[in-house]
Amino acid sequence: MKITNKATAVLSGLLCCQFTSISVDAFDQMPVSKDLAPMEKPTTEVGDEWNAVRNGEEIIETVVALDGDVVTYETSNGCMYKELEWGFSPSLEWSDCPGGEDGTQKITKSRGSPWPMQVKTKFEYSFTGEGDGEWLGERKCKVKKQVRVKVPAGEYDTFRLECKDKWDTRTWWISPELEEVVAFEDKDGLMELTRP
Repeated sequence: MKITNKATAVLSGLLCCQFTSISVDAFDQMPVSKDLAPMEKPTTEVGDEWNAVRNGEEIIETVVALDGDVVTYETSNGCMYKELEWGFSPSLEWSDCPGGEDGTQKITKSRGSPWPMQVKTKFEYSFTGEGDGEWLGERKCKVKKQVRVKVPAGEYDTFRLECKDKWDTRTWWISPELEEVVAFEDKDGLMELTRP
């Protein structure tokens, strides 16, 4: 199945700023219709798109290049960035993105893997970066639960993945049915898939 994997832009938090956040727990209270089997890593292809909305603004992210596990994305607001495939790690590079300076980061996968994805899966990244100053940090991720969510594109059974670092908590809802992220939330608010 061809996916439209664009979770990575939202995961880096580079898309937009000054959005009103809602409570994650208020969003995902429905039980799944059936237990989810472990999810293997989907493929990514040049041309894949992720269409989402946050506070009424439509955002489209497109895969424009692939180089091994590094994926380059372009957003409808002109932001260009590079992520490790499926983008749960911090961004490797970014430019012309709203709300921030251009920058680069070196990412080290320090423990675990998201795949196959299932409840209690844990993985971590260490990173150092340069842009508006220099920094270092760690991002710790865990698949917290299975939950059904309703987004503009429909209702889907999902894995809820949460990643924390010292700047933010980021949450993804990943649908094995679509092999896609159907929602993402960070400090800037909730972003929801508008079409599969």
